[in-house]
Amino acid sequence: MLLTMSFSERVLSSMGFTPLAGTVMGTRCGDVDPSIVNFLCDKLNVSAQEVTNIMNKKSGLLGVSGISGDSRDIKKGTESEDPKVAYRCSLAQKLQINSFVEIAGSYITLLGGCDAIVFTAGVGENTPYVRKQAVGNLEYLGVKLDDNRNENCPRGQAYEISASDSKVKVIVIPTKSIPEGISACLAFNDEASVEENTEAMNSAIEEITSASVTPVNVWSTTGSP
Repeated sequence: MLLTMSFSERVLSSMGFTPLAGTVMGTRCGDVDPSIVNFLCDKLNVSAQEVTNIMNKKSGLLGVSGISGDSRDIKKGTESEDPKVAYRCSLAQKLQINSFVEIAGSYITLLGGCDAIVFTAGVGENTPYVRKQAVGNLEYLGVKLDDNRNENCPRGQAYEISASDSKVKVIVIPTKSIPEGISACLAFNDEASVEENTEAMNSAIEEITSASVTPVNVWSTTGSP
């Protein structure tokens, strides 16, 4: 899921009525033409509920690659000696990256630009190649990664992975809850150094002690979030 945060009234999310909408995921198809439901019902002779199950549990990376919904397995599959497996895994990779860039690009356009791109959750936190390929497609915005920081991003802490001359900050934020992620984003200061932002964001995460945001030094940004 992609979420856009702004200090104006506009907040955008790729999640629709259910988590099925949005980007290509491990087993979910993401955005598709709604007419595909009736087509599959007729083609496979199944009910609409069965098609919904296919879209949620048998699609996405798993459905396209044919081997797994795990990005790590997909990456290994692209190097398979079996040309069919390698092709399908490469296609699954491209579809996932393209869906991210398509949605992120549209959100950035609607907002008139952005100050930071944040990666989180399973794929965002733990898959350097996804971050690199996704950001690579946004270079026209002046986004640049520090390859070394991206590849060696420490687990379990907020960490900036953008290059020093990047016009847009790129940050990895581990989060177990929405309040932690929001607090880390609010603690980001685009005028601060990488080290200062890392410390501020991790401190903000540590301040979250329950399911609600603890109002202690969370609002520490001096620049645009």
